[in-house]
Amino acid sequence: MTIGYLMLTMNPRTGAGVFGTALVDGIQKATGANVKVMTSEDMLSTNKLKLLWRLPRIRRELIQCDIVHALDGFPYGVIAWVALLGTGKPLVITAIGTGAIQKLSHVVYGSILAAAYRAARCVTAPSTYIASFLERTVSGVHVEVVPHGIDTARWQTPVVARFPESLQGKKYIVSVGAIKRRKGYHVSLRAFARVAREMPDLMYVIVGNPAQSPGYFRELELIMEECAIRDRVVFLHGLSFDELRAVYNGARLFVLLSNNDNGDVEGFGLAFLEAAAMELPVIGSAGTGAEDAIWNGHNGFAVTDPSDDSDVAEKMKVILADESANTRMSRASHEFVSGMTWNNQIQKYKALYSKIMS
Repeated sequence: MTIGYLMLTMNPRTGAGVFGTALVDGIQKATGANVKVMTSEDMLSTNKLKLLWRLPRIRRELIQCDIVHALDGFPYGVIAWVALLGTGKPLVITAIGTGAIQKLSHVVYGSILAAAYRAARCVTAPSTYIASFLERTVSGVHVEVVPHGIDTARWQTPVVARFPESLQGKKYIVSVGAIKRRKGYHVSLRAFARVAREMPDLMYVIVGNPAQSPGYFRELELIMEECAIRDRVVFLHGLSFDELRAVYNGARLFVLLSNNDNGDVEGFGLAFLEAAAMELPVIGSAGTGAEDAIWNGHNGFAVTDPSDDSDVAEKMKVILADESANTRMSRASHEFVSGMTWNNQIQKYKALYSKIMS
């Protein structure tokens, strides 16, 4: 069997790359299948003219595959659908996040993306949030939820990396994610400021590159100045895998308040599994893709209103001020993540491919 994959990247320093790499490698090991991988870094140019020029070549490559699997609806699901027109080749689309839903409201792209979903032999999504959105929006489409996973063995090996000098001996909470509005830093900073008034030794570490979104980062700077917490917030980026694990390992709590920013959404929330693998309690948002990555009420909280910094602060204090609660949730994180391994999730994709080929 040969499977063709279309995706953004296989760069393991990105969420999309972690998923793409885990799926391709896992399927090869589980099935022995041959794979053809096309990414935006090679064949799938974001330049429309280049993509149009390459479409015949993409088609020639894909018709050699028994199954074609696009990782996100737009543009990869659309590209695969167009390239496979008239071939009868089965198409699987995994609706990951922003690319799964944002273009559905576009006057032109919306109908094209919806047509690609309807033409697919199977549509999957990593979260109930994305699946429910698509089933409400695209008539006649059923979406199967297959959550993302994590390599627990890799994350739970002993931490040996040197701890960042700025965090030596500090008590801190941590967020990990791109500096984007949909990550909710404008709310988590205000929640931290509320908690910091009662915990003068607490710091906040954000692992993300401010250069990704200068305008939004300027808004965050104004919030830090207004709340007088600038000297208690540390931004880190460019960390190695071992350095990232060291940062998680020293934290007391993971917080990321994902939200829907005009269709820019959190499709799942791999960082919550990373934090759980490092036995951290977590706080995230209900009604988003992150909800499937949280064991609400056990390893942390999925807050109903991710814009309510007062409620978030109260939940942070429950975890930070009560040592027994912190310990209980840390153990629950370990238990929860043990059932969310990539091995488990790859078996679901293997079964899906087998069903399509039968």
